[in-house]
Amino acid sequence: MTTDPQPAPDSTQPRYQFKMHGDEARRVAEALVQWTADHPGQPVSPMQIMRDVLGREPELVDQAEEERQRTAVPPPKTIGPFTLSWLPAAKLYSVGFTTTEGQTLAAVLSQDEVAKLAPMFDHVTEHLMRDETPRIDVRAACVDLIGRDPFEDVG
Repeated sequence: MTTDPQPAPDSTQPRYQFKMHGDEARRVAEALVQWTADHPGQPVSPMQIMRDVLGREPELVDQAEEERQRTAVPPPKTIGPFTLSWLPAAKLYSVGFTTTEGQTLAAVLSQDEVAKLAPMFDHVTEHLMRDETPRIDVRAACVDLIGRDPFEDVG
């Protein structure tokens, strides 16, 4: 299936989009499949199919608002002794860890590394949900899960 040619992204050129709910998306998908079967080898216009199925025009995208949301810094997330802060411009996480002695350590981790540390965060969360103090060697868990101790140079 071929689609309408997409112009190169240009912030001065308006963009349009359809916002659809589950049933609408299903109906559009079915219509696209049917149109492709009825018109083999012909280019398809997904925007026109969506107009026909939904009975409305696409909405103009507020690109300035979209950019603000893309670069907005979300509030930090706290998981027991950990504080995770997303740094959108760098596409990295700042991770703070407060030791049982009250010392705060900080490290910078990639999205992939944070995802690989999920078992450690899950372990801490499970203990906190049972009102237990999680006992975990964070440095050893990091070495085991991501292959390095991100806190080794900080204390």
